[in-house]
Amino acid sequence: MKRIHSERGAAAIEFALVLLPFALLLLGTIDYGWYFFVDLACTNAVREGARTATTVPGACPNSAATNAGEAAAVQALSGLLPTGYAPDIDVTCTTVSGSPRFQAQLTLVFPQLTGFSLVPMPGSGGGTARVATSATMRGSP
Repeated sequence: MKRIHSERGAAAIEFALVLLPFALLLLGTIDYGWYFFVDLACTNAVREGARTATTVPGACPNSAATNAGEAAAVQALSGLLPTGYAPDIDVTCTTVSGSPRFQAQLTLVFPQLTGFSLVPMPGSGGGTARVATSATMRGSP
């Protein structure tokens, strides 16, 4: 049976029309998966930093506790993120109702994994994503 002459190349045209949305979906899935992984790792790191700071006794200001909290947050991220990622970690101590309260904050701007900037990401935009997270815990005086 002969094919109708006007249907030549229809499969190639259909493939070309489907390829762009499929590529956007695939690259977006990869970028968002990486974003959620980094966000979860950063959230766990600040939680660990705040928890570690509460284990150092003393009232605010307590530089030993804040230094220990920052070191614990950095340690929690080591091995999870590429070495080029430089998170900004800040642990502070304030007194609330006579007890020290430690707050760990982390901000990280990182490039999109695929480098495909057509997929909008939370934060900065322009091929980068931004994660900002914090954790607060109370210590004993």
